[in-house]
Amino acid sequence: MPYARSVLGPTRRLTGPAAHLAARRFRWVWVGAAAGVVVILAGWLVWHRSLEQLTFLGMGVAALIGAGMVARDGVIGVFTSTIGGKETVELQESPLPRQVLAPALVVAGLGLIVAATSTGLGSVLAAVAHVALVIGHFVEAAWTVLLMLGITIGALVMLRSRRDRAAGFFWLGILAASVVLNYGLYRLAPRTFQSSWDSFFAPFREVWRLLGH
Repeated sequence: MPYARSVLGPTRRLTGPAAHLAARRFRWVWVGAAAGVVVILAGWLVWHRSLEQLTFLGMGVAALIGAGMVARDGVIGVFTSTIGGKETVELQESPLPRQVLAPALVVAGLGLIVAATSTGLGSVLAAVAHVALVIGHFVEAAWTVLLMLGITIGALVMLRSRRDRAAGFFWLGILAASVVLNYGLYRLAPRTFQSSWDSFFAPFREVWRLLGH
């Protein structure tokens, strides 16, 4: 069974009868996900939770499902696909020992679910979860900015090397195409463009507010 390295840990790819057995073994995950959707819909339609509370609720359910996968099989993700009648199952193995990660996910999941309630403890946990969510979005947005900056600097450095000059022009072309695409979007749909940029920079503004500015 081949392995592929990833950011979280090794990924195990199963095919043939092994994939079929794995798909059956993890069928409960899809049942749990469907139950989570029902709970979120109930939170929206019956309990009238806010969008942020529904986000906490969904993340909490996902954390509990993840805890079950880690505790039962030592995996944190399951991905299935069928191409040309050939079924493939990829198992994302847990980056930490199941004795550590499973309880942590249970605590996080229950905390997020409580944060979605209108109780005193829920309000306290919601504030903590909100800060964690803002920081997570900030890290994601900052990583995108740093990645683009790194590609730009790397492409400019490549231009100084005769061997890598073609690759440098290629990456600069990709960046130029991105600029042209964004400019075209601005010209064709300025409101959509503004909304997209506002969403992208929202984590930076949120962190600025958290710092008291």
